[in-house]
Amino acid sequence: MFRTLLPLALIVLVLLGTWCIWPREETRALAVNPARVHVRYEGRGRGMFDVERQGAVLAESEVFGGTAATQDVPPGKLKLAFHFPGVEAPAELELDLAPGEEREVLFRQPDAR
Repeated sequence: MFRTLLPLALIVLVLLGTWCIWPREETRALAVNPARVHVRYEGRGRGMFDVERQGAVLAESEVFGGTAATQDVPPGKLKLAFHFPGVEAPAELELDLAPGEEREVLFRQPDAR
């Protein structure tokens, strides 16, 4: 019985391995023609931002006051959430980017209250 199951088990392992390493459509589209977001931060300390689509975080990075960070992202509708230092709620921005499009976004530190 073991001899008859061994070839079947090998076929299943090969198929699973191929499925796990084969790139998905969106991954191939990102590698060929991603969109790009330039996030500039005018403020003090270090800000953090993440790019989300339908609740899934696609990219995250940090940017120090007076500098900018660039992030490649997949084209389409995205949400950019910027976390200011010492502020609990992030500033959110909806983006709709075409393949190859570059967008610059500026975040200024909110006034202290």
